[in-house]
Amino acid sequence: MSRLMILVALFLGLFSNICVAGPTKTHVVRTSVKRVCTPSVTAITDPSCTDWLVGQKVTGKAVCVSLNEAKDAIIVSYPAYEDFTYNTVHVWIGTSQPTDDNPGTAPGQYPYSSDKTPSICKITGQTATCTIPLADLPPLIPPDTKCGAPYYIVTHASISNPTKSETGTGGNPGACIKSTCKPWFTYWKFNFACGCTEEPPPQTKWCDAETAFGKEPRSITFDNLQVPQCSNRWGWYSWTSSSVSGTLWAGAGQNDISKGVDVGQWTATITGTKVTVTYTLTNNPPSKVWEITQAHVYASCKKPTNCGPGSYTVVAEGLSGTSWTSPEISATGCTAGDKVYIIAHAAVRQQIPATETCPAKVPDEG
Repeated sequence: MSRLMILVALFLGLFSNICVAGPTKTHVVRTSVKRVCTPSVTAITDPSCTDWLVGQKVTGKAVCVSLNEAKDAIIVSYPAYEDFTYNTVHVWIGTSQPTDDNPGTAPGQYPYSSDKTPSICKITGQTATCTIPLADLPPLIPPDTKCGAPYYIVTHASISNPTKSETGTGGNPGACIKSTCKPWFTYWKFNFACGCTEEPPPQTKWCDAETAFGKEPRSITFDNLQVPQCSNRWGWYSWTSSSVSGTLWAGAGQNDISKGVDVGQWTATITGTKVTVTYTLTNNPPSKVWEITQAHVYASCKKPTNCGPGSYTVVAEGLSGTSWTSPEISATGCTAGDKVYIIAHAAVRQQIPATETCPAKVPDEG
């Protein structure tokens, strides 16, 4: 096969979905669904654990904070140590360094503990946990968020074994609430990491294609053409020497737009004897999303004798998108300034949430 024949075959393949006399130009815009990005807590950054001190001594164990699976609460986990069991646990969390006044060194006054009702702290023998909702934590101001600065935490516990009782607390041995370390309550701090979690788009489905016609303020119904092939169809045409624009109506049987759906806009641009028609469909997720699948345009100075879209000047099928522009059409039988008969037809389909029911299709006749 010669190089010329290959080029011709490629050219024909590119435009096989449009039937029109004259040059072609199409413009398709794909449907898109906007995703909402909501900043939220995604992790606890290092340090997420600190030394567990018992009797003012480092035990080699650690008390830790972590996020629960839903990432809407933190879990404070107390470790097992030798043969000690937990009697009570108390937790305080704030946005500034602990002082003798706030929260002080009276653990019974701390907001989260195992000896309050209802209790968010649970003791299971040699271990204990406190699950604290993020919503309970004070925001860091500014900004009003859980991220950007450290949270200070006091993790206290009363523990005992068969021979003695001890106090346990988390933190560095020198990081005391009181500068004298008397009593020797210690504190530590942690940070949240925040990220932007993209919510998945809603599940949707496409309904069967519906017939749509363009209508502008001076549009005329098909039955006024007094042509047998048009008398039993709904729809409109324009007869104009200037550019026009209007609404694209779907499912408006019997030309009753109160029964139809406004699915977008259409424009017919007239330059001399050339006509170009553009469709712009509504794209407002999740339910007001319309896509054009076929476009048929009639443009001529000769009155239509058949209103069936397959007989129009331009027939474009296999489309997909929310916008389409016809090729430039040379209106037959026209000289500059003549009135042109224009029909803008489209097959459109609606995207709706998967849980909704598609509307019934309106017949083309009537």
